[in-house]
Amino acid sequence: MSRDIGFLQWTDPLAWMESMKGARWAAAVVRENLLYSTAVDALSSNKKPLKEFEKSSKEHFIAKAYRCNGITISSDMGSWSWPGGKVRDTAAVYSEDDLCWTIEEEGTGREVYFLKCYRNETVLWSYSKPVAPFLAIDNGLCYLIETTQELRYGRCVCIGALTGKGRKVVFEESNLQYNLSLVHGENGCVFLLADNSGRQRLYHIVETKAEQLCHQGVSFVPVGYAYGSKQPCYFARENSFSTPWRSFGAPLRAWSIPVSLRHSRIEQVSLRHRLLVTCEAGVSSLYHCALSPMKRCSVYGSITLNPWSGDTYMVCELGCMPQVYPIHENHVCKKRYATVDDGTTRSADGTRVPYLLIHGSERPSALMVIVYGAYNLKTTVNMGRWKPYLDAGWALAVAMVRGGGDYGDQWAEDARRHKKYKSVEDTEAVIRAAQKQIGIGWKSTALYGRSAGGYIVGSVCSRAAKGGLIGMAYAEVPYVDVLRTTTNNSLPLTILEYNEFGNPRSRLEDFETILGLSPVDSLGDGGAPGIFVVASTSMNDREVLTYESVKWIQRLRGSGGEMKLLRILDGKGHFVKGSAADVQRYEDFVLLNAFAAASK
Repeated sequence: MSRDIGFLQWTDPLAWMESMKGARWAAAVVRENLLYSTAVDALSSNKKPLKEFEKSSKEHFIAKAYRCNGITISSDMGSWSWPGGKVRDTAAVYSEDDLCWTIEEEGTGREVYFLKCYRNETVLWSYSKPVAPFLAIDNGLCYLIETTQELRYGRCVCIGALTGKGRKVVFEESNLQYNLSLVHGENGCVFLLADNSGRQRLYHIVETKAEQLCHQGVSFVPVGYAYGSKQPCYFARENSFSTPWRSFGAPLRAWSIPVSLRHSRIEQVSLRHRLLVTCEAGVSSLYHCALSPMKRCSVYGSITLNPWSGDTYMVCELGCMPQVYPIHENHVCKKRYATVDDGTTRSADGTRVPYLLIHGSERPSALMVIVYGAYNLKTTVNMGRWKPYLDAGWALAVAMVRGGGDYGDQWAEDARRHKKYKSVEDTEAVIRAAQKQIGIGWKSTALYGRSAGGYIVGSVCSRAAKGGLIGMAYAEVPYVDVLRTTTNNSLPLTILEYNEFGNPRSRLEDFETILGLSPVDSLGDGGAPGIFVVASTSMNDREVLTYESVKWIQRLRGSGGEMKLLRILDGKGHFVKGSAADVQRYEDFVLLNAFAAASK
């Protein structure tokens, strides 16, 4: 099937997969799952590792981490319950008195969400239109964002919070490159955020109107109202991603914020308690901001203020069990099981790239390098899924490469579009530095990436296909058919992500970068004979469609096949949770750990 973008036309012999229909496609899916399951069955007679994954997931999960007006909410904010009631999954939730409003996924994994209002255990009303996974409740109104196309959230509306009726349009986004989200700020303040690959507009919603704030702003941190005030408080970077944060709203302007923090990533703010959470290079810090600002604590990992009641905060420190504290109590790590070291290394252009190294007390036997590097999102590490690797003697390296949000907005901008190759070069530099630091060879090194992180993993595989840098690649729902995806405007995310990954139809420099990096297109005919690959995808994934992984795994094999394994989950989407996730991760671990052991 050919693709014509005006200045160039080419044919992809695997394009037949893109319809994901017919006997040929069904046979390909069956074959991949059979290869994967056969490899696992040959190694997994011992079920002890599965129990360890289940135990680790449970230990790192706090079922009742937060409270919001009578309901309890889990530490991942993915479920809620009334006292003694049924635990329900949620994408967003809020409660007042005996009512609870929640955004629920329809159950297919396709990221189709609906709003429901519960009174105790009974559904009081439901909203009929698909919505985005955001909501806000204020002054008797429920604000939500309607889905205008698949995975595009383009219309903000309000309805009666008690009845679900009286729909009124608050704001409609006309630019297809922007997606909308809601922020339920402090003391009833409602913000609307429009985002185009990191470049943002911020609106303040009052009843049925949305007023744009700070027209010069390009990046924002919405906060809320101070007690007794209706003046919106927020931070903004004006004109450029590299400018320091400027505070708006009288209470924030009165705070004394250290100059060193004005370029950092601001994670959360509490006006009530004068608290500020920042993150830079993997270190989260909690500050009390007053006339003399004071650092309460810093950790490798994350600090999350209770976004509902504000009276607690949770610390997820790398190498430790998560803990919840009263807001006035300081963090003390009590259950450490791994050591964290920080480091930096020089990328190909001389830029210093930070990374974290997590390891046990013994000399590591293998290395897992974790990378994401996209969407201005910080690189998160779920210790619940990685602790079994540490227990088995692996070390973890967290690569905080350009493109991600680990070092401020400009850090992300520096590897967007035609500059995406910088994410790959940064990753390669971190791999070499971590190997040298702990004395691990390339054959015992694995590179892990999920979704957009899979783009980097796949690019590294193409650039080091015969080995010499990594011996293993581990990818979940990887974004790998980048050239075909970015030139297909009918896919849900293509237009939305032009300024993230590039628009090769209209920008030649974007085309050149994507052609050189796209994992499906940049591999030679021989595949990647020097790398053992374990990958997974899902049949209902609408962000990265299933065929991308199938194309990639077949291209990786070249003329072989025994070292490239792909699992395709039925009935799941881009995100897999619960017991299904534990089983998938356990089986992947069995394969990777056996290969690492055999490579010594």
